[in-house]
Formats: sequence, structure tokens, C-alpha cells
Amino acid sequence: MAEFREKGASTATTERSTRSTARSASPSGSHEVDIPENMTVSAYARHRGVSRRAVYKALEWRIAKARMSDGRIATAQADRLWEANTHPGVGGKQRGKSTLCLTSDELVALCLRLKDDPEYVMPREESALLLVYCRAEAIRLDYEYKVGLLVEEDRLNREIFERARGARDALFAIPDRLAAELAGMTNGIAIRNRLRAEIEAALAELEKPLPCIAEAFERAQRAREAGESRTVQ
Repeated sequence: MAEFREKGASTATTERSTRSTARSASPSGSHEVDIPENMTVSAYARHRGVSRRAVYKALEWRIAKARMSDGRIATAQADRLWEANTHPGVGGKQRGKSTLCLTSDELVALCLRLKDDPEYVMPREESALLLVYCRAEAIRLDYEYKVGLLVEEDRLNREIFERARGARDALFAIPDRLAAELAGMTNGIAIRNRLRAEIEAALAELEKPLPCIAEAFERAQRAREAGESRTVQ
């Protein structure tokens, strides 16, 4: 009888262990049931085993793309975003020192990927590095513009086009303007010199610096003068 009771107790313990294992099969410790495709904030908080406040905070950035128009959360997408954007040190573990190192070309490639693929989820460490890189690049570009090393690309292209078009129009106007005058000339050297003078006058505009380049030179001069002034002080 004692042996029978021991076996019965052992069997009950095994069954309870099996039920406990089934209940804790999911990471959040919820019952092992079919997970809905969409969840409310409260349901998703229970699914993740966190507070509703944590889910609302995650919806601001980490899982923002998983929020549907009706306010519910796309479960599968939210889980992927949560894992990708949550630092492994969160949750009681110590944050480890980041060892990720990316070159500037790799960071630029990440920017292009984000531009071409809005659904791409960047890992947290890479996004942090990209943010630092973008801030540093913004500071560098602002400095180089102020000291005259850079000009605005759109403005430069526009001024080059306008300057070239003006020279082209001036060249095309030479035959109409000189046709009657040259018709009465018989000296070949004189005709050549007259044409040469008109062509040189038409092309003279191309020798002048573009306005944006001239302004860049002025910024560079002011930066040098300011630097010399601080050195003297």
C-alpha cells in the first residue's frame, strides 16, 4: 500500500511538472495557446510579461511600426521589433561595453538601406553608432561650409548651367550680328580678328568666378581673419 501511494504521488508530481512546463512554454510564462495575430496593449503586455506602461513606451519607438490603425498591435512584427531594438543588458543584467565598430562606408550603406527599405529594423547598437556618426558629419559639414571648403551643390549646378547657357547664346548671336558687317569686308586677316574678338568677348563670362564660389572665398577669408584675431588675443 505504501509503495502504491509513493507511485501515485510520483505520478501526480510528474503530471503537475508537465502542466507547469506547458504553461511556461512561452517566454512570457503565459498558457500555451494559439497567439492572436493582433493584440490590445493590455494583451500584449501580458504576452511579453511586462507592464502596460512599458508597452506604451515601446510603442513610441521600439515597436512603433507594429501599431495598427485601430490601435492594436501586430503580434509577430512587434515581437521581432522588440527583440531587435531591446538591448540585451536590459532586464537585470549589466550593460556590456559595445564592441561594434563600423567604417564610414558601412554607416553610409546603413543610411541607404534605411532609405530604400522602410521596413528594415536596425539593431540597437548600429542605430546608436549611426546617430553619433550623423551628428559628427553634420558638425563637420557645417564647419567646412563656414570656412569656405564647401558650397551648396544645387546652387553650384544651377549657376554653372546658367553661365554655360549665357556663353552659348552669345556665341550663337555672333553670325546674326556680324553677317552684314563681314559681308562688306575683303581683308581675311581683318575678318579673322573681328571674329576672334567677338568669340573672346562671348567666352569672357566663363572666366569670372561663380557667385557661390566667390562667397566661399569670402567665408574662408573671414574664417582666417577670425582665427588670426583669436591667436593675437
